[in-house]
Amino acid sequence: VKRKEQAVAERILENDEYAQVQEEIERQHRAYEKKFQDSLGRHASEERNRQILITKTTDKVDLIDTTGRGVRPFEPSQVTTIRDHSFGLGHNPRKSGKLLDDVIDMVRDKPEHAAMDKDDFGEYNRLVPAPPPKLADLDGTAGEGGDESGAVGMGSIMQPVPAKPSGVSSAVLEAQLTSAQSDADPASAPGSASSSRASSAQGKTRSLVPTRPQSKFEMNARARVQAAQRTRMMEGQTQVAAGKTFHGSAFVAKPEKVTFKDFDVGKEYHHRFILTNVSLTFNTFKILNLPDSVRDFFEISYEKPGRMSAGMTCAIDVCFRPAVNEDIITEIPVLCETGPIMVPLLCTTKKVVPSLDTNDVYFGDHVVIGEEKIIHLHIKNGGALHTHYELFDKRTGMVVGSDAQIVPPGFGFGVGDGAATAEDGGAEGGAEAGA
Repeated sequence: VKRKEQAVAERILENDEYAQVQEEIERQHRAYEKKFQDSLGRHASEERNRQILITKTTDKVDLIDTTGRGVRPFEPSQVTTIRDHSFGLGHNPRKSGKLLDDVIDMVRDKPEHAAMDKDDFGEYNRLVPAPPPKLADLDGTAGEGGDESGAVGMGSIMQPVPAKPSGVSSAVLEAQLTSAQSDADPASAPGSASSSRASSAQGKTRSLVPTRPQSKFEMNARARVQAAQRTRMMEGQTQVAAGKTFHGSAFVAKPEKVTFKDFDVGKEYHHRFILTNVSLTFNTFKILNLPDSVRDFFEISYEKPGRMSAGMTCAIDVCFRPAVNEDIITEIPVLCETGPIMVPLLCTTKKVVPSLDTNDVYFGDHVVIGEEKIIHLHIKNGGALHTHYELFDKRTGMVVGSDAQIVPPGFGFGVGDGAATAEDGGAEGGAEAGA
């Protein structure tokens, strides 16, 4: 009986331990489910993105403006400390000096570089400019080897002259030595006028260190790179989005032509047209200068939109101030990422545009002898400039009809003096208007 009671008690304990384990597992599962459900919310994903931006960016910010106003696209290496293609070149025009130093420190802190001295540049020590010599290097202290007047003693004269730093001219080194010796003069103590003059002269000397002139190879290489970049900008880049390659003009102007019609010299005219991005994805544009012969007559203004997504528009205002009474036919050059486009620009002066409602004056075949028939001609001036007109007989060249009259712009005038008398069974009469 005791054995059975003990076995029952052991089974009860085992069941209790198993139940506790199962409860702990279920509690962990419920905690995992709750954590997973909490992570699905929008606030959780935004918080994760915020923490990633704060830990990865150099300025520890949680928001990055990727819609820059430059022609070139945004690069991640400008806001993060990563090693890019410019590492080792010592220069990147799109990164500040602090970012370059941070990249160097990041590479130096790697385990494989732990044994490297921070101030040891290895074989490149010869490229580091030497500091300017000090008085202590030349003669010890200010009073040693000299009299009370502060003159340089014999110790500085007997000591060997320090080697000239690499890349520094003799004139610059001489000025630095003169400045260092003037520090030993009591008259050049801190706060004196001579001391300030010496410090300013030393600062100017350091800023005027001449650089090495470029060789012919470097100048030719620079010219080739500039020519290649200019060609690439003028021809544009191929735009591929979602596996599709874009062909054609990236921007469409509405209206298609910028027209200033019938302008007067001395007045000011304004015209606005809209540029729409019809490419497959983001694109940018820049309006270049007009030709030199007409550049002074126009002023183009617009708010720079930066990178424009597909379908976005930009309004461009053109101000025209004519100074000569001549027609201007040119184009507005627009440089885009996918290549340049041209917007026609047309400016016309006031002109005379005469027209008739018919080219031939025909009285028909049924005019009998003694009968009179009248045909009316309508003369119209479709231009914006006043003009005079006269009617001449085509065969004799004599003036016919009434005296010359003035036809204002856009006005039609009816002529009823084209009468003819049929002779010998019928005749055809004609009149020609000469302006």
